[in-house]
Amino acid sequence: MKKNNLQNRAVLIFMLAFLVSSCLKETAVPIESAFSIESSEDKTSPVTIQLKNESYGADEYEWIFEGGTPSSSNERTPAKVVFTQAGEHKITLRVWNAVEERTSQQTIRVDSAMTIDFDFSIGLNDIAPGVVSITNKSKGGSKYEWTFEGGVPPLHAASGFLKL
Repeated sequence: MKKNNLQNRAVLIFMLAFLVSSCLKETAVPIESAFSIESSEDKTSPVTIQLKNESYGADEYEWIFEGGTPSSSNERTPAKVVFTQAGEHKITLRVWNAVEERTSQQTIRVDSAMTIDFDFSIGLNDIAPGVVSITNKSKGGSKYEWTFEGGVPPLHAASGFLKL
């Protein structure tokens, strides 16, 4: 009888522990998608960036790099990404866990590589005062400044054809 009573108590304790544990309420883990971009000041193509994942509460990660190499990653913090084409490129991070999903996005601007080039021709003769025509063939610049030592004018801001 004593042995039977001990078994009943063990079963009762087991059932009580099972009942209490099944009544516990699960709490959702907060989730956030966030990242920062580390790069040099020079945004002239090609641009190499390093991403710092500041997300929390996620189990899975999906990165999309529009125009970048690589174009995507499933790593928590991906390796360096290189952008070779000028323009604006979106970087998207989607994170999720069993309960929620979040997305964040940033844009990086890559400037075109600049080339400096020009043609010139000397008008009629090469006796002073001479007339020199200059054609700007530079690419990628948004502002141009020409300096002509001993010329008239000595300084000129133009992007196209000049005649001195």
